[in-house]
Amino acid sequence: NTLTSSLPENYDYGYDVDIVADHAGGCYMITGEPGNDESPGLRDSGKIYLHHIDSGGSVEMLYSDKPSGFGIDARFGESVTICSGSTGIYFGASAPTILGHGSVLYYKHVIGGATTVLTDTTAIAATVTKFGAKIKALYDDAYSKVYFAILGATNSNGTNSIGIHLR
Repeated sequence: NTLTSSLPENYDYGYDVDIVADHAGGCYMITGEPGNDESPGLRDSGKIYLHHIDSGGSVEMLYSDKPSGFGIDARFGESVTICSGSTGIYFGASAPTILGHGSVLYYKHVIGGATTVLTDTTAIAATVTKFGAKIKALYDDAYSKVYFAILGATNSNGTNSIGIHLR
């Protein structure tokens, strides 16, 4: 199956994508669209989509987000990640250029239920530029914890950094 976007090419649908098995023959997929401009005056503010593809190939959009506080050139969805565990589906999306620092939002989707925002890291990112340039999630079933690795491109002292955040 192929997912396509009817939005303009400059919206960058699929700029980053990640996938995880649903343990029933299908998968969950998170897709970033950092060039999304669908809100008037918010050039490259960005948007993300969470889809479920079942074992028969049917596609269902479960969730999408375009945070209202992420304005021009935030590029929300430039990096995305997803993982699953016994307590739900966890995913994250970054806006590495927002406020000159960057931000990452973490989400939890309960299978058959709601999706909630767990954390907004805008305040954590104040000491780096391009915080969230690349992100990755991993779920540890033994401890029922999700880990998010977040690359912050440059610290204020000129060095690169990687932060590990536990949820």
